[in-house]
Amino acid sequence: MNHSTFSRRSSKDVDHDEIMETLRAFGWVMVDTHDVGRLVPGFPDAIGGLNEVTDLFEFKRDAKVKLRDSQIEFARTWRGSKIIRLDSKAHTIEWATRTRHERSRRANTPLLLAASPRVDGRYQGQTPKE
Repeated sequence: MNHSTFSRRSSKDVDHDEIMETLRAFGWVMVDTHDVGRLVPGFPDAIGGLNEVTDLFEFKRDAKVKLRDSQIEFARTWRGSKIIRLDSKAHTIEWATRTRHERSRRANTPLLLAASPRVDGRYQGQTPKE
């Protein structure tokens, strides 16, 4: 790997810190992972959590900037939640407002339990007769 490739991979996009702070202001707990791409090619720029949901974020300076091949490959093979691309503070505010509202509604919805007396393949509170 030549030095110019290494530098490009480790550099932050212009709005990186501003987008991180905006997400924190909306309640996300954020971890900056942009340097992880040195070890795991294409790894997203940040991980955030809100209302028991973990998000992976890719930040770009504007909507016209294309993802690198390594980022496309990482997203293609990732088996977790969808990677969220945010391109500006305004885009982040719009996305965070909508997402926080959707998650707060889900967080206040009571869980429905199945009517079956079986729990994890066993009968709850009784021994099955064979």
